[in-house]
Amino acid sequence: MNFRDKLPIYYIAAASLYAVAGMGLGLYMHLTHWKRPIPFHGHLDSVGWLSLAVVGIVLHIFPWARDHKLALLQFVLLQVGSFLMLGGLPLVILGITNIPVTVGALMVPTGFVVFSVIIISGVFRK
Repeated sequence: MNFRDKLPIYYIAAASLYAVAGMGLGLYMHLTHWKRPIPFHGHLDSVGWLSLAVVGIVLHIFPWARDHKLALLQFVLLQVGSFLMLGGLPLVILGITNIPVTVGALMVPTGFVVFSVIIISGVFRK
């Protein structure tokens, strides 16, 4: 099995880690009544868990999408961008820096534009 064949697994694996982190943070917030990291918790669940899981499922259902020439670019943009954005949110919450979040916030939407190009081009493939 080559790297492209494993792309759905990599997306689902990353999504599962973000799900555990997001739910763990949510539980901690509930138990301590600490509500400051709500944006971090929400992004962990929506971008990290939900979005990456959906991409993994789509790539599993449509194998031609993971063979597209832009699939590796999409993977880098979404995985690195998610890590920077989500990993950088605590730095923003603590008032340290917003640079990782800014870079990640540019990479993730760009990754989804690439994802859209891949999927839409598949509609018109022969």
